Amino acid sequence: MKVPMKGPTEEYMQQFVSIVVCAAGLMLGPVAAADPSPAAIGGDTYNCFGGLKAASPSDGAPGVAAYTGKFQGQWPGMARDSGYVPGPYADEQPILKITADNYADHAERLTPGQQALFEKYPDNFYMNVYPSHRDFAPPREPVCRATRHNAEHARLTDDGLGVDAALGGTFFPFADTGLQAVWNALFAYRPWSEEVTYDTADVYGGGDIGWGRTEFMTYAPLGDDARDGELVKSTDAEVAAYFFYKTLRPARSAKEVAVGYQPLN
Repeated sequence: MKVPMKGPTEEYMQQFVSIVVCAAGLMLGPVAAADPSPAAIGGDTYNCFGGLKAASPSDGAPGVAAYTGKFQGQWPGMARDSGYVPGPYADEQPILKITADNYADHAERLTPGQQALFEKYPDNFYMNVYPSHRDFAPPREPVCRATRHNAEHARLTDDGLGVDAALGGTFFPFADTGLQAVWNALFAYRPWSEEVTYDTADVYGGGDIGWGRTEFMTYAPLGDDARDGELVKSTDAEVAAYFFYKTLRPARSAKEVAVGYQPLN
């Protein structure tokens, strides 16, 4: 049994600010140029996460798509309610293929590590680039309400190691500091509770693959209240979620189990 996970330290959070800001940008969409207003969240300009609905300027390259929110919970042709399904974009084709022959033309958008992979594996490594989509919407009213509340009232506590905010929406929809962006990513909108069995593949330099399989479950006790329409705060409890983690493969690690919880602050 693992001990409960500790909250992130300030040093840890600062190290990952640049990474998380990128991730938050993909979730929220283009950065707002207009003066943001809490009342505008969920309206014509901002979606319920606080991201601009408009597409980003492309400057000749694929950009962030306009937000439509036309799918909620399902899409036309969805085969089942859970498990892996290809999704509504399964038939899309790449709009760009980056290879060792042309990656230099896109170097400003590639990390040094990605560029090194093109150099080391010129015959096998490539990137297919597909159109972006922002078509899936969350449950509108609870998410919009929580995000609007947070736009006016959310605040960092404990020197940035905690937060006082409503759960179920974006903590800082108009984030203006790195730590606010970190908290947006740590508590990005997701199912309150979930159960999944997933495979992992570690590909080694010689081409061998080490396969793994894991059973994973989480339970967020505050989720029931949030689904019932209550405004649930991060200060209402100490535990964000409990987790159960069981290794199924490789054989040497099969049946290893870890349990614990993620603190809210």
